[in-house]
Amino acid sequence: MKVKKNQAKRIALWVWMALFALAVMGKFAILTPILIWIGIKISKKEITVKNIFIIVIFTVLFMIFMQLIRSDGKTSVDYFKLLSVYTYSPIVGLGYVNFNLSPLFGANSLRLLYAIGYALGLNGPPVNLIFPYVEIPNLTNVYTVLYPFYIDFKIGGVLIFSVIYGCVFGLLYKGVNFKNTFFIALYFIFIPALFTQFFVESLFSLLSFNIQVTFCLLVIFIISRKSDANC
Repeated sequence: MKVKKNQAKRIALWVWMALFALAVMGKFAILTPILIWIGIKISKKEITVKNIFIIVIFTVLFMIFMQLIRSDGKTSVDYFKLLSVYTYSPIVGLGYVNFNLSPLFGANSLRLLYAIGYALGLNGPPVNLIFPYVEIPNLTNVYTVLYPFYIDFKIGGVLIFSVIYGCVFGLLYKGVNFKNTFFIALYFIFIPALFTQFFVESLFSLLSFNIQVTFCLLVIFIISRKSDANC
């Protein structure tokens, strides 16, 4: 009975996430839950490379279908160009970016601080999370995980934030090895940031969201521990 109840909850959750992805028409709304699920299955050795490949193909097709829905009838969608934006263009596009996009020090890497400062009236608006386009020759605004660090601090920024990335995920992975429930959940929540490094940086760019997720997870973890202690 409990197994069937949990299965019903899982199905309901997947349906809710699919509806949310269609509602917001966001590619990451599709990718994030699938990448987390794949990461969990890989860690438990419950999925094969063949199955991962099939899931990736269906995910890409679904994203293309969603792009078709988003486009109006007058605009034709070149799907090969769309795929090229997310395959070969990121590292190439990084070489064409204008480095004088913002006068703020570390505008992209330290965006959260400037967002707080802007809310308090201390500085101008933070940089937009929708990056500017460049021609390579096709238009692209996908520049890999290196973009904010390289734009703000050149090679030195890439080195420093690479170390920070390594420390964060190293700590999370260590918690996973120690079978810590909180770290296991947090690791898989953040795992899309590892999978999508070739396209975008999402650990620091979405730092406010990541902090909120961590806090909410911590609250759930504390409540569940207290509930278990009372049983």
